[in-house]
Amino acid sequence: MIIDYNNQSIEYSKYKVTEYPVHHRSKIPFGPIFRLNIKYRKVIEQIRAADAELGKMILSDTDYLNLVVGTYSTNVHWSVKVEGNDLPIQEVEKLSMLFSRGAHIEDSTAGNKREIFNHMYSYFMENEFALPWDVTTVRMLHKKLLTNVDSSEDVGEFRKETTTFIGKDGFEYFIACPPEKIEEEMSSLLTWLRYSPFDELITSIIFFQEFESIHPFRNGNGRTGRTLFQILLQEMGLRNSKVCKFEQELLKDEGLYYSLLIYTDATQDYCPLIMYISEALLRSYREAIELFSAKDLSPKMDRSMLEIVSRAKAIDQFTVTEAAGWIPELSEQSIRMKLNELADMSVLEKTGQTRSQRYRFKDPFRKLKADLNSI
Repeated sequence: MIIDYNNQSIEYSKYKVTEYPVHHRSKIPFGPIFRLNIKYRKVIEQIRAADAELGKMILSDTDYLNLVVGTYSTNVHWSVKVEGNDLPIQEVEKLSMLFSRGAHIEDSTAGNKREIFNHMYSYFMENEFALPWDVTTVRMLHKKLLTNVDSSEDVGEFRKETTTFIGKDGFEYFIACPPEKIEEEMSSLLTWLRYSPFDELITSIIFFQEFESIHPFRNGNGRTGRTLFQILLQEMGLRNSKVCKFEQELLKDEGLYYSLLIYTDATQDYCPLIMYISEALLRSYREAIELFSAKDLSPKMDRSMLEIVSRAKAIDQFTVTEAAGWIPELSEQSIRMKLNELADMSVLEKTGQTRSQRYRFKDPFRKLKADLNSI
């Protein structure tokens, strides 16, 4: 049964801080202890089931391209919007589609458009941020996201000055980790991440909260932290979270989002933030399932075709003979017919001719990934 979460802002509005500014608390070694309501178990079970369901869906390359670019555009738009990037969603979608289809951006290009391109690096570089992480990982991502976006020369470097979070109303809400403690506290957090006793979602949320509390960089902490959170979800097992419009769900009530982060810092009570983010993620999974299921081709495939697609996703390319070895009960001629049918559905593509002919999964982002690898 899907739990329906309504009136989210009303439910969480009671978690407020009465005395400001809140100061970052040093946590070395880092080791949070807390107890969650049983409601969380239902949410994480549904998220895992939704992730598995999305993983079984098979789309044509065109449908997959359109849906993923739409998701990417929405996530990036919301993430950079709260940081001052004023590009409208339509422009973000247009740029994202151009970049996805191979359009290049000049190294010297700066500003809002460059920021949209930079986010693609973390979104599509699937093996660049494999666990375990260290301080270098965090610095590298910040540099990738902020190069030619932030005019300062210290992208990828921890800040050397005190930082205070000041709201749009001019009020001081939060004072971040002292600069001389950033390296030590970030290292402590990354050590905890390596050995966290919690599940994939709780671990990712706590890491995100503490990253924002440390606030290691002069600018771009929100963008970097949310990107690290998205990558961490995937690295820890929720592989299909990247096709969910999570940032929209997280940030549509900007005031509540920041209020819960500060409340967590002030009280060390992680539970409201964990539930808030978990429910936002679940809603985004539900929407993704609705969108992707409308284009899902797997109901039109038999068991052998599903097996071929599953294998094809895991390797670079293969021959008819190799595919026949995966399904020994079918003749090579039958396998060839299955492969050609999958090619007609734009799920597989052929390369080469006659004896040198190969098949491979039709990834619409193949060229983009190769281009990003060369940066």
